[in-house]
Amino acid sequence: MKGLKVVIAEKEKEIEVLRKQMETITEGKTETNKQLDAFNDKIAKVNAEITALFKKKDEQREAHFKERYDYEVQRELIQHINWIKDQKEAIIALE
Repeated sequence: MKGLKVVIAEKEKEIEVLRKQMETITEGKTETNKQLDAFNDKIAKVNAEITALFKKKDEQREAHFKERYDYEVQRELIQHINWIKDQKEAIIALE
């Protein structure tokens, strides 16, 4: 019976050592998870910034093409007015 108690005590010591090792590993995982969460937060912030920049770029592109279209409409109107003026002058010159 005494030998059995010695074996049990040795096994309990081994189990305690393994328990401490598992706690150390678990603490390491917790620290790693905290670092991973911080890194994921940084990634989310950068993605939000990128999305905002793309939105701004799209708005600027839309504004540019609107201004370009307005310019072309105005230019065509001026050309049409000049054409009408030239036609009027030609008709007056014929009279």
